[in-house]
This record gives sequence, structure tokens and C-alpha cells, in this order.
Amino acid sequence: WKVSSVPPDVPEPFPDLKIQWVKELVSTGSTSTNVNATTDIPTYGGIHLSPREFHEMLVEDKDGQDITLVDVRNTFEYQIGHFVHPHTNQAAMNPSTVTFSSFDALFVKKHADKFLKEQTTTSKNKKLLLYCTGGIRCETASVMLKKRGIQNVYQLNGGIHRYLEEYHAAGTSRNGQESSSSSSLFHGKNFVFDQRVALEQQQGAVDSATGEQTTANEKKEELNNTNIVGRCIECDDLYDELSGSRICTVCRDLVLVCPSCCLRMREYHCHRHACWKQCYFTFLEVYTVTELQQMLKELQEKLDGVKDSKSVRRTLRKQIIKVQEQIQDLQSGKKLPEPHAPRRCRTCMDTEEYCDGNCWGFWKHSQFRRGAAAVVEGDNTSTSAPPLAPIRPIHVGDRVVPGPNWNVLRLGSKESKMSGGGIVTEIKGWSAGSMENDCVVVQWHINNTTKKKDSTNIYRWGALARNGTRMYDVAPLVDEAEETTAT
Repeated sequence: WKVSSVPPDVPEPFPDLKIQWVKELVSTGSTSTNVNATTDIPTYGGIHLSPREFHEMLVEDKDGQDITLVDVRNTFEYQIGHFVHPHTNQAAMNPSTVTFSSFDALFVKKHADKFLKEQTTTSKNKKLLLYCTGGIRCETASVMLKKRGIQNVYQLNGGIHRYLEEYHAAGTSRNGQESSSSSSLFHGKNFVFDQRVALEQQQGAVDSATGEQTTANEKKEELNNTNIVGRCIECDDLYDELSGSRICTVCRDLVLVCPSCCLRMREYHCHRHACWKQCYFTFLEVYTVTELQQMLKELQEKLDGVKDSKSVRRTLRKQIIKVQEQIQDLQSGKKLPEPHAPRRCRTCMDTEEYCDGNCWGFWKHSQFRRGAAAVVEGDNTSTSAPPLAPIRPIHVGDRVVPGPNWNVLRLGSKESKMSGGGIVTEIKGWSAGSMENDCVVVQWHINNTTKKKDSTNIYRWGALARNGTRMYDVAPLVDEAEETTAT
């Protein structure tokens, strides 16, 4: 178990306990990696190092020739914090992955021959030191490496989380013993997959022996500027605040974009897709025919240059078709350019009136608070908060069809759903730790004349938007019938 504290302004990140049997704690794309967690980890797993052993092994590598430091996490995690070799000042290797399932294909296969060559020719004692957030991904990553014949694979037991319990910014152990390093070997913030987003080195620190809170924020102000390792993807200024509202418009990977650059940009592109930033956009309504034709030309050139990636070619082809359709609609007069169209969230596709982009993953928890705050701000007649509009009643077994807030950009066409409708199979909270049942799970019944199978999806049922509006992606079938009769 790991012990963490939560700042006063952040809700409890783990309000529930769920125990479930799963094949993998973190997906590895097991069909391609051929890693069996039950048998392979005990056989091929790396050598576990305590935080102190990991720290001292790096400190003792005076010339930096005996150790290769590998970060097993994804790029967005690496960008805001990583280990740095104390003597060479060289940062750990970045695997350049979006998800861990591509670690074997994008990192291990690419570097395995190099690691083998180093261990068999130049330095037989060369060690690979792996680390991740909590140690889970390292268990599988070490298997991937050792199955390819690479030896001397070590991993940080408990990950960055345990390390930061032992070492703070001054480089001293939490048990009071002095470290042989003058400063912490981890630079920046540790990304965590909950509402806290990322922890600074002293934020939420807990003594692992006593469980007591340390003076976490004593040096926070001092560290704010000196411990930032992230940089804005546009202007290259120091910046390390990740947000669900700032994601790549192509792959939806988190990107670092400072507030100044956010003001002048409608959509963002990660490092992998920076070369597409002039021709690939999700929202095309703001562009003229001439601009779209230029995009089309560049997209075709990109497509012609891709020879060995089916997924990239498929992505480009889909975008080309999308741009072509937009050009046809503009030329036929079906649509007009909207140069001042409001910005939209890349995830839910709603305008910024309803969503500021933080509507997915663990960021969703704050949507209720933002919506409730909007109701309070709009009340100019009383100092007390007005009651929120109650959520409309709904029951498991009710039949539903696409509702008033159905977004075609995100959810697709209404037609196939209108004919068969769907049945509510579950009612729950839209976000983790939600105090309201503002989400429904719907089993859709597709027309039997098609070959499509029935599908199950999750929809908002009274979830609060940023302006305090209750959002309903679906509506009871009876309401639709009554509305038709009234009309």
C-alpha cells in the first residue's frame, strides 16, 4: 500500500474501493508483446532496488558509463518530471510513448540491439535502471527487455512515489540520514492519475515509517521556478501544468501549452504531430474554401510521404475526406465559413460556453463544482447559493433516444439510434467520486436489417456544464412521442 495526503482544495481522489480480477494492471497490448504476467514476471523480472539502493547506485556511477537510466512512463509524464544522472546531468531516456501498450514496439525493439551490443562488447557490466510512477509498469518492462537477452536490468521498487517518500528536494532521507547527493535526483513533478494531477517533490509527502505529514509546502514557493523541467510546446518557455483541456487535436495526447499561447491557438499539436499543425484540424468551420484547399494539398503530400505506417495513412485519409466534404458543403452553399465560431472542446465537442475542456478522465470531477459555481455567480439577488436544478427522473429499463444535448460531432448521427432506441441498463455518477447519479449506460438496439451488433455507451444525464446547465445526451422515448403529438 502507498500512503498519500490530499491538499485541502482537492477532493478525496480515491472515494471508493474496487477489487477486480484483471489480466493486466496496465495494458501492454499483450497480443503483440507476448508477456504472461503470471509466469514471466517471476522468471524474467528485473532486480528490485529500494529507493536508497537506486539513489546510491546512481551516485556511485561517477563517469556515467555503467548505467543507462530509462523512464518507462509516457511522454506527457516524462515532460513534467524525470530523473537526471547526478554526475553527467543527463536526463533519463524518454520512451516517447503515448500509452504503455506501445512500449515494446516503440522503445524495446528500437533500442534492444544497442543495449545488447553495449553489454557484450563495450561494457559487460552495463546496467539498465528502470523506473515508473509506482513500480507496476517496470514489472512488465523488465520482462520485455530480458526476453530479448538484455541482462543487468534493475527497477525502482515502488517507483517515483516511494522514492519521493525517502528523498525530498534537499537530498536527505526522510528517516533523517544524510544522502550522498547534494540534491534530489528526480527533477520536476510526478504525474499521478487522479484529481491531484501532479505532485511536487514536497507536496503531500508522508513519512513512510510513522505516516505523519511532513512540512510539505515549506519550500514550495522557492521550488516553483527552480524545479520546473517542462516547456511550452509552442514558445518553449518553462511550463509544467498539464490540463485535460490541452490535448493534441490528432491523437489527444496531453501537451504542455502555456496560458499565453492558449489565447492565440484554437487547437494544439503534440511533438509527434507538430509537422501537421498547418493542415490538420478537427474543427473546420472557421476556414474558407481557399484555406481548406491548401490544407488538402498539404495533407495529400503528407500521405504520399508515409510508406510504412498503416495507422498514419488511415488517419490522413480520413482527414482528407473530411476536408473534401467541408469544401463541397461550402461551394454548394450548404454551409458558410464561421471565422468567429466559438472554440470547442476536443473531447466532447461542446462549445466553451458549456465545457472548458476538462470533461474527461479524472478531470471530470471538477465539472460539478464549476457548474455549481456558475449558478452561484449568476445569482445577484441573494447571498445564499440558489438550489441547483434537480436531475430529471430516470429508471433502469426506461427506453431512450438521442436527447437535446446530443452532439453529432462526438456521438455520431442520431438516425440509427432513433429507429430502435435504447434501454437504460445502469445509472451512476458521471465522474469519479460524484455525489450525483448524473450519467446513464444505454444499450442500443440497432435495426436488425444491418449487420451491426447492439452497442452499449455512456451518456450524460443531468451532468453539470461549466455554465450551470444540466446536460442530457439522451431523452425518454415517451417524451419524444409527446413532443411529436403536440407539434
